[in-house]
Amino acid sequence: MNKKELIRRTAAATGKTQKECAALLDAMLAIAADELAGGGDLLLTDFGALHVKDRSTRMGVHPATGEPIEIPAGRTVTFTPGGKLKEKLQAAHEEDGK
Repeated sequence: MNKKELIRRTAAATGKTQKECAALLDAMLAIAADELAGGGDLLLTDFGALHVKDRSTRMGVHPATGEPIEIPAGRTVTFTPGGKLKEKLQAAHEEDGK
């Protein structure tokens, strides 16, 4: 699902216009990005959590030449699914297996 589809489905589920849903989603994403950029976490109960993780400098391989390269330190975001999301994924997996 892409952003446009999420907006369309949210509008259908809430009775709001797609324009209203797009504005709300854009605001939420901007707030979330600001929080994560500041080193904070985003906790969405039962859905999951986004955490900022610092990565140290590490060695890698240049894909075109095969030569070793140093990958600089940086930050990334990790996602940890919440309990209800895990349950829903497991139920869907079990349903697919039958």
